[in-house]
Amino acid sequence: MKPYRCILFDLDGTLTDPAEGIFKCFRLGLSQFGLSEPDDAKLHAVIGPPLFDSYTELYGLSSEQAHVAIAAYRADYEHDGCYLNRVYDGVPALLARLKGAGLRLLTATSKPEKPTLMILEHFGLLPYFDFVAAASRDLSRSSKESVIEYALQNLGGIPTEALLMVGDRHYDLNGAAYHGIDGAGVTYGYGTRDELSACPHVFLADTPAALGNYILKE
Repeated sequence: MKPYRCILFDLDGTLTDPAEGIFKCFRLGLSQFGLSEPDDAKLHAVIGPPLFDSYTELYGLSSEQAHVAIAAYRADYEHDGCYLNRVYDGVPALLARLKGAGLRLLTATSKPEKPTLMILEHFGLLPYFDFVAAASRDLSRSSKESVIEYALQNLGGIPTEALLMVGDRHYDLNGAAYHGIDGAGVTYGYGTRDELSACPHVFLADTPAALGNYILKE
């Protein structure tokens, strides 16, 4: 196993379980056009990818409609939706363990920067991170590949072979592979084991503790 020096973390489905807040706000966006989605299981697919992609590709909104839906979503999400969330058991201990071992930690999330910072601060996770790489509000930086590229620009010269991207969806692992860095999947989030297994990966972790053991070779 490689001696990793820096870990990039996805947020939704990796550090926190955001389902309650995301489902509430996503439905509000759909309601702007008289649409609804009563099935929570179907909404699992919107956790991970950019909102624009979910509204257009999964629910058939036009580009113009998607921007209206996203505006409604974000207003509600930044009011209280982002706090309808919970930190996965074992995540704070994992982050403390990695920081204590001298590793640099960054986020690489397709969530915009403002709610990302709100969530990390509210749940006491922000002090663990050296840099917060997130999506831009204007959608110019929304794909996982572009967010990881943004993170890589703020690493201070750490070589790619010393980096690991951690996430729960294929977007995370394929985004890491696009940039030639290792990817590790977590199976407790919203991606299935089959989904993650089909992507380039070096490890699949069932728990935050197992991920820490892998990274630190313990």
